[in-house]
Amino acid sequence: MENEEVLNKINTPDPSPNSYDFIRDLGDDWISGCSIEQNPYVGQLFPDVDTSFTFYHQYGSTCGFDSRRSTERKNKLKKTTRKYFLCSRAGSPEDDTSEDVNGNGGFFVKKFIENHNHSFAGKGTMQFLRCSRSLTEFHKRFIIDAAKLNIGATRAHAIFKSMIGSYENVGATVVDFKKISRDIKEYIGKHDAYILIQKFKDIQTSYDNNFCFEYKTVANNHLTQLFWADGVGRINFEVFGDVVSFDATYRTNKYGMVFIPFIGIDNHWKSVTFAATLLEKEDEDNYKWACEAFKKILSSSVKCIVTDQDPAMKIAIEECFPGVKRRLCMWHIMKKFPAKLGTLFCVESPFMDKLKKFV
Repeated sequence: MENEEVLNKINTPDPSPNSYDFIRDLGDDWISGCSIEQNPYVGQLFPDVDTSFTFYHQYGSTCGFDSRRSTERKNKLKKTTRKYFLCSRAGSPEDDTSEDVNGNGGFFVKKFIENHNHSFAGKGTMQFLRCSRSLTEFHKRFIIDAAKLNIGATRAHAIFKSMIGSYENVGATVVDFKKISRDIKEYIGKHDAYILIQKFKDIQTSYDNNFCFEYKTVANNHLTQLFWADGVGRINFEVFGDVVSFDATYRTNKYGMVFIPFIGIDNHWKSVTFAATLLEKEDEDNYKWACEAFKKILSSSVKCIVTDQDPAMKIAIEECFPGVKRRLCMWHIMKKFPAKLGTLFCVESPFMDKLKKFV
């Protein structure tokens, strides 16, 4: 009775050659439901190894399993005479397909084993097979564009899926998106200074002719100083540049460089940005370089500069902007009162309210 059931499974016709759901179970063995025309057969000819593997790879993706290249044999002339192609779950070459060289220099199928010791992927899991996943240039561009909008790989994959319609049509998993995002970040990390300078040059030539920048690099193109100002910032400086705030309180997390915005106040008492700079260190030489770049790109017609109490900044400003008034930022001054005077004066008494009227 059991033999009759097995024979019925073997002899049952394939209702749909392209269906992944029709799989014949032979106890511990599984045979795909692909049509005979799609199966490799002994004696089948191929012009080269790559063509034969492409055929077997397509056969595997149709049936629902991944394929891989395995061992090969070469003759005395170092030419391939035999090549094994296996299911990705195969453990030894004897368990699956092999190729052998024929007398005309091509290849023919010498042995083909159709049985597998595992089930095949169905419609719901087919997209997770390696043969069904391929990150195209379009995928990579999409991941890059998403990263520019501060969208991570996981969200980018979800957005891509909603655009395409289903996970089966994405052509890649979330892990694939994360790997590409990681590789892109790794590449940018090694060439970030060059990419940034090229980006500034593109802005200068294509978008904003008044965009100007200065930079300095050392060995291995390591960027140490960068100053830039766009056309809008330069126009704002011409109108509102009498007083400039020079604040070096923000340090970027990844590179440890100091970010310094040059800010002014317009007629509506709103902050306007004139320029910005990135410095490797908060020392006198770096501040002098930033001041000289400021004078070169904008001008030296500043009447008053508001800074914090950094002594290195004080020396650089006095040397690069002689005669310009320097004032300390009130925010930095008022911030120190609670630490210096304690809560008795700053919280439990009207001292701070009275002080603000005079400062």
